[in-house]
Amino acid sequence: RVAVLYPSEALNAISANALLKVLEEPPEHTVFLLTVDSPDRILPTLVSRCRRLHLPVPAAAASAAWLGEQGLDDSAQWLAAAGGAPLRALQMSSTGGHACPDWLSQLVRAMAQDAVPDVGSVADSLEKEPALTWIDALQRLFLDLSLAAARAPLRYFPALSEPISVVGRRASPTSLSDTGKWLLAQRAVADHPLNTKLFTYSALLRAVQACQPQQ
Repeated sequence: RVAVLYPSEALNAISANALLKVLEEPPEHTVFLLTVDSPDRILPTLVSRCRRLHLPVPAAAASAAWLGEQGLDDSAQWLAAAGGAPLRALQMSSTGGHACPDWLSQLVRAMAQDAVPDVGSVADSLEKEPALTWIDALQRLFLDLSLAAARAPLRYFPALSEPISVVGRRASPTSLSDTGKWLLAQRAVADHPLNTKLFTYSALLRAVQACQPQQ
């Protein structure tokens, strides 16, 4: 028997610990296959009991062609938004919206033009959006900003390459890196903030402040 757990990142602490006990004394003739995109988001003791098999990301052309066969428009943009992972790209597109969210484009373009982003209206527009969804988008944005600061090609939002390059090259690399780490920490409380609107506004405000030009 083969038990496939995908995506294994979805395991919470309780389910991960329960699985850990099973793996310590596995049933006979049973194989557990844990599929993950980010092993660092899995319980370390769980990872230590697994044999790692690294699978390469498919070539971009092959992935885009496959996504096109699934009926996905703008397959190249969705593939970029998913970091080159075709299954993740298909999953992301199924939620609706765009590979590059309008609110994200609004923030970046405003900062690139030295305008003050309307953080309040953006926070309002995200009121019904799952917090993990927009935090994930901000994390990907900050990685692209850090790449732009290093004069490297963007990974996730090539459609915003011009404004991201402008913002990233003016901002402090340390500030971009620190905010990226801070956003990662916010994932732990994203599902149950005490005040959802305040949480969203504060995160967006911190992101905007981190992108201010160096003095």
